[in-house]
Amino acid sequence: MRGREYKLFVNTRPPYRTGAIRSDVMLRTNIESQMEIFVSAYAIVPADFEMTPPTIPIPPILQDGEAASLPSIQILNFSNYGKKPIRVTGATCSDSTVNASVFEVIAGKQYRVTVELPPRYRAGGTDHFVTLITDDEAHRAIEIPIGQQAAQARHAQAAAPAATQPTQTAAGAKKKFPALELIGKAAPPIALTTLDGAPVGNPEFEFHPATVLNFFAANCPYCKRQIPKVEALRAKYESLGVRFVNVCETMRTPFTPDQVRGVMADLSANLEIAMDAGNRYGRSYHVTGFPVLFVVKPDGTIDHAVSGDKANLVQMIEEKLDALISEGAVAKSPAEDGPTSRPAS
Repeated sequence: MRGREYKLFVNTRPPYRTGAIRSDVMLRTNIESQMEIFVSAYAIVPADFEMTPPTIPIPPILQDGEAASLPSIQILNFSNYGKKPIRVTGATCSDSTVNASVFEVIAGKQYRVTVELPPRYRAGGTDHFVTLITDDEAHRAIEIPIGQQAAQARHAQAAAPAATQPTQTAAGAKKKFPALELIGKAAPPIALTTLDGAPVGNPEFEFHPATVLNFFAANCPYCKRQIPKVEALRAKYESLGVRFVNVCETMRTPFTPDQVRGVMADLSANLEIAMDAGNRYGRSYHVTGFPVLFVVKPDGTIDHAVSGDKANLVQMIEEKLDALISEGAVAKSPAEDGPTSRPAS
């Protein structure tokens, strides 16, 4: 409709670099008060293959009880997104006490890697890796670090020091959503399981330099704009040990796990998903609109929260994660609000 409605078409030109691609489109108008309108465009280009999670976590040492004498089983997934099949033929470990095996899920495309750590396992100050053997000429051996120490040693230069990235604050900004009042407080108890069978709970926070909990609804339009930004963060920071979990809430219409998977696939997002039946944990985290994203420190303290789809979400969370990864610093700044959808009553 001339003068009333316009459609913006964004064309891309290959080849594309791996990871998140972001650009701003500027629209010019004849409105004196708004001569320029900026529209952010995002794209996620997956790597040829991906390990999920990219690091093998080391569980805490139990002092007594039957569980203390049992080995720890860690499950990883190898996914091949390229057009050429990659066959994983075996797995070895630089630590002889660790056993690794491979199960073929989809030939040339998807494999499940099982890693068995002995009871009370500790790396002993040495960086160890599980190595996948493939038939791909370019990637004959794929190394997966055991524990955060090995992962951070490999990616030490990937995160810039927080001191070089000052955080801008808005003094006196008004907090409009109850979830933002949790900043600086202990994260409420949460006990969920992802659709891939991994636990999501307060004890798991200590295994990661930061955990990102993103409460969303599958039918929330603001969430569908926000999730690609969270995926861009995951693509950059998951290899540094940061965990990203999307907690699915209900907004009017319930979604099945397969339907939620479909929504995430349409958004090209490879985030962990946990279903929050009845919005139980959404209520305990004071989530009254969607999306709401929390950054949780290893000690279980909520470092930051963002309510709604903020245009600068990626930059804002990058600053927080860089600080937590590089120096363990807590950058205190008011959370910011953006448009949200309302949950089910």
